[in-house]
Amino acid sequence: MKKFIKNLILNIDNYKIYHTMAIFSLVFMFLLIVTFLNIKKDVYQKIEQNRILTTQRLEYGISLWIEEQIKSLEAATVYLQNNQIYQDENKIIKFNKNFLQSSPNFDFIHIYVDDKYFFVNSDKIFDLEHNKSLNSVANINNARTLDWYVKTKSMMKTTINNKTQHAILKERTINICTPIIDQDKFKGVVCGILGTKSLFDKIKKIKPPEHFYYFIVDESGEILTKLDNENLIAGISQTCSKLDNNETTIKINNDVINLSTIDRFDWKIGVGVNNENFLKQNFKTIFEHSIVLFIFFIFFMLVLNLGYEFIIQKFVIKKNQMEILLARKSRLNEIGTLVTSINHQLKQPINSLSLILSNTEFFRQNHNLNDDMLKSNLDLCFKQIELIDKSISIFRNFYSNDDAISEFWINESIKSLIFATHCELSHHNITIKFESKNDIKVVSIENFIQQILLVLIQNSKDAIISSQKVSIRQIYIQINQVDNFVEISVSDFADGIDEKLSEKIFSEDKTTNKKLGFGLGLYFSKTICVQKLKGDLQLVSSRNPTKFTLSIPINLRS
Repeated sequence: MKKFIKNLILNIDNYKIYHTMAIFSLVFMFLLIVTFLNIKKDVYQKIEQNRILTTQRLEYGISLWIEEQIKSLEAATVYLQNNQIYQDENKIIKFNKNFLQSSPNFDFIHIYVDDKYFFVNSDKIFDLEHNKSLNSVANINNARTLDWYVKTKSMMKTTINNKTQHAILKERTINICTPIIDQDKFKGVVCGILGTKSLFDKIKKIKPPEHFYYFIVDESGEILTKLDNENLIAGISQTCSKLDNNETTIKINNDVINLSTIDRFDWKIGVGVNNENFLKQNFKTIFEHSIVLFIFFIFFMLVLNLGYEFIIQKFVIKKNQMEILLARKSRLNEIGTLVTSINHQLKQPINSLSLILSNTEFFRQNHNLNDDMLKSNLDLCFKQIELIDKSISIFRNFYSNDDAISEFWINESIKSLIFATHCELSHHNITIKFESKNDIKVVSIENFIQQILLVLIQNSKDAIISSQKVSIRQIYIQINQVDNFVEISVSDFADGIDEKLSEKIFSEDKTTNKKLGFGLGLYFSKTICVQKLKGDLQLVSSRNPTKFTLSIPINLRS
């Protein structure tokens, strides 16, 4: 056996790939079995956790819903007693109508004013002052012994009572009752009636995890909510009727159920799951997917071993070629965009130099050139030369391929960009309004920031030029600091961007129908911003104004 294993290891290269795959398949099946056993253990733990969490969520949802109704009723009662509404029958009728409209979860409202009258909604049922019943069904003898009235009067605080069957609703109800107290004296009771249907409709909105079910059971073991399995219903009812109050988990056949008592009630919430069915369903799905995965695993291993290197080589070659082409196209478009700006930017100081020198020569020939005039003209020449030098420096820095991280003032960087585009924008009667509360020193790649902002400025310029209705020929640039980020916004009031286009404006290299003034476009600007600057470029508003926001970290190194 040892010799066989040794020969197998030494001659492994001589075996065909499918022999190797067979060995890997056996290892895969072994790992799969081990994984199934571990998954089964984990699934049981997750089932237990889900049962407990779902029970708590349902209990919290019901308790919160009940507390909301209590607060609503208590607030209405305070209003009623503070405004002496309980002393006027007409005001009570109006109050009841308004309350039921504003608190639609309550099905009825009862107002019992001590020794005066008893109202159900807008109907006066008892005239207690004259010991008279105004309803043929209601018995005046029972008026002063109503359990919710007696309980609330004796406790002098809000009470909750469960009624097996309401006389009018003909269903189980929850009676929330609060006393009317005026000048520390008991005057009566306001009682809001909630049909259990309202509570159960609320519970239906809370969806348990798949394969789980829930129910509500009363103190006698009767299930109040709907369950489809009749055998399960009988088992739950029988078990819960004999259940100790401290028990929180019961087991009926393969079903494990968690129980929790609802606050202020003797009812319990139960959340259960059939463990066997749950495991069968989940493991069946896992097994089916595993078989499919295993088949594809073998197939792709064969294909990958044959084609991986070839595909990678072709991909790398194509990728490098594409990057070179895009870089060249980008640089050529940049040069084409700003050639006019460079021409205008340099033409003005050169013309000024020519004029100053011509005037100087004219005065020299006429012997009118003195030292002061010569010095003044020379100073003017030096200023024009400085302007030319500044323009050349700005354009040279912009066209450099420097992607090094450096420290610079963001305001100065943007002002340099505005200076570089000033002549081109002025030619089209467009101005830039730059707003910044304070200058911010950032550590980032200045060249990339200027390139992205130039794309946005050129887009705004093109939009304003092509618009026939634009009245504000101005581009707005604003800077704000938000936590550790700088947000630079570029906006205009041109025709805006179509909604369909705005959804994919960053996802494709063809972003608009207009020619962008900058070769990278919004697609490449977004890429540079995310990958190089670790920030983001977003379309904040597509119209009135069209607004883009560039967000970059203040310190790229950190």
